Amino acid sequence: MADNAGIEETIAARDWWQNAHTEEFLFWTGAAALWDAERKELTAEHDRCADALETARNRIERALEQITPGANATVQRIARILRGDA
Repeated sequence: MADNAGIEETIAARDWWQNAHTEEFLFWTGAAALWDAERKELTAEHDRCADALETARNRIERALEQITPGANATVQRIARILRGDA
């Protein structure tokens, strides 16, 4: 009987530990999943913003290529601002 008592105590201790820590485990597992989902969303948003910025820069560069030396002063001033020369 002594062996069974030891086994039952071991099983009871194991069950207590599992019950005590299951809620905490589920909390941290859920928190990790939420963090991972948010990280993926932020990464996707960053990628979309980076693509939009690259597209805008390319459009500005193409527009600046169309400005001729004989353009009026306002157009040339805007071009200098966009190039970063002003």
